[in-house]
Amino acid sequence: MGETKHTPGNWQLVDTSVVAGDVCIAVLETDGEYAAPSEQQRANGNLLAAAPLLLAECREALRWAENRPENWAYQLALRLSIAIAKAETPE
Repeated sequence: MGETKHTPGNWQLVDTSVVAGDVCIAVLETDGEYAAPSEQQRANGNLLAAAPLLLAECREALRWAENRPENWAYQLALRLSIAIAKAETPE
């Protein structure tokens, strides 16, 4: 699998920005004035913030599927559930 080229770290949605520590990854679009993000913007921000975890879990799921450990289906379901919850749930 390819080497990760994105900004490493725990990405988080903070106000209208997706950040990794002190690095700004993305800024949610607003009307030009500061306003609290809409529900849809927050959902988009949470999905962006979960991108590194989603990529890592997809890579791990593929590794497990290829190697087929004895309890691979349970491990796969658990790891994917965690990644999906991170993408869908605000912090």
